[in-house]
Amino acid sequence: MSTDTEVLILGAGFGGIAMGHFLKRAGIEDFLIAEKSDIIGGTWRDNSYPGCLCDIPSHLYSFSFFPNPDWSQRYAPAKEILDYTIAAHKSLGLDKNTQTGLEFLNAAWDEKDRVWRASFKNGKVITCRFLISALGPLHDPKTPEIDGIDGFDGPILHSARWDHSLSFKDKKVALIGTGASAVQLAPELQKAAGRLILFQRTPSWVLPKHNSSYAPWQKALFRALPTSREMMRRALFAGHEMRLISVMNGKAIRKFVEKQARKYIEREISDPALREKLTPEHELGCKRILLSSEYYNALAQPNAEVLTGGLVGVDGNRLISGSGESREVDAIVFATGFEVANRITQIPVTGIGGESLTDAWKRVRRSYYGIALEGFPNFFLLVGPNTGLGHNSILIMIEAQAKHIAKRIKETTQSPNATITVNSDAVARYDTKLQHDLEDTVWARGSCSSWYQDDSGKVVAIWPGTTLRYRREVAKTPDDAYIITH
Repeated sequence: MSTDTEVLILGAGFGGIAMGHFLKRAGIEDFLIAEKSDIIGGTWRDNSYPGCLCDIPSHLYSFSFFPNPDWSQRYAPAKEILDYTIAAHKSLGLDKNTQTGLEFLNAAWDEKDRVWRASFKNGKVITCRFLISALGPLHDPKTPEIDGIDGFDGPILHSARWDHSLSFKDKKVALIGTGASAVQLAPELQKAAGRLILFQRTPSWVLPKHNSSYAPWQKALFRALPTSREMMRRALFAGHEMRLISVMNGKAIRKFVEKQARKYIEREISDPALREKLTPEHELGCKRILLSSEYYNALAQPNAEVLTGGLVGVDGNRLISGSGESREVDAIVFATGFEVANRITQIPVTGIGGESLTDAWKRVRRSYYGIALEGFPNFFLLVGPNTGLGHNSILIMIEAQAKHIAKRIKETTQSPNATITVNSDAVARYDTKLQHDLEDTVWARGSCSSWYQDDSGKVVAIWPGTTLRYRREVAKTPDDAYIITH
């Protein structure tokens, strides 16, 4: 059967751009990237809150095939990363393969015609032979249900849906959350608002960020001698790979880093009561380790305070913490992250036998390297289950996945109307090894719950190994990993 496009990619963030690039490199030109917004960029389009920075060095948080010698600083701000994605998208010639304003609704596999039918909010239906989800895990903002919040008379916003028209001058602002976005937002809100009240459920381990700007001579050197930039990237990569030893199962190293983190709190916070509130009880690495050189200083200022127990209720404009304290505020800012662990269950895709991705995942809760799922022919994922990282750049994983998918599609398209499905035995072997590798890690046996885990406590978001190992394994796929049906 004829299709509207051979390959349909959902999302034009980093994943969609990488996928388009590697399809082109494989000689596949008939593909469409469907983007819901009028602007590409994904996560870095959606997150524009004050203080938003990457926590991976810029020269590592960039495509290997599209280097940028002109990063302004070690950790690039969100706007600069967004500009980079737009430049990459254009320079790689993906404009003609991209359609914006296409908000994905659902897709279903047609077993008779052996095609995917994807529906969009504007009423458009696109048939394709291969469907790839590049929707990403940092896509759906997570906002907790709080009793009485509907009666709050003031602005309520999430860090991923920032309203730049709002002014917090002389306002009392409540910040909910202590994750990566909260750590970046708190110093900005403390400076901008009359008063900042942080509602903290669980404190996070925070280490100094040590950000710095690149001098003009350094940028000139990176442009004139690309090898100097590549050497820096390789050094950064090696340093971040080494972090895995302490994060994953190096208890002695973790204890040493935790000691340094405690000293950092002591240097920044002189008030013993506040210091106690901000010192985590869980072991370092159990949750994401955060970077900031301003967070503790901001919370130590006279116009800031920390309430423990999280936000449990709202009575008019009075917010109630789990510790029983309450404060009247003018605005609420949620920095509560995204639906990461359960993200796959929110992708509205239906496979063989009419089984939804939601039901399939609840039934088996396993994938093949976070890329392919049983019962879903010609369907692939980018940044799927257990491919997130706690130590290095996610773009390394994305590139490995995109290469893998492009190769599988190339193999399949050599036969008309052929389909490719991951082999259940290969998935079972992979998942057995994965669960064994996760067994003794701090994420599985640590003293906390985190977004790395699903509701049952199973670690479904993080990869328990080096990115080198992941790249090697997905590049050398066993012959029986996939079944091509003619």
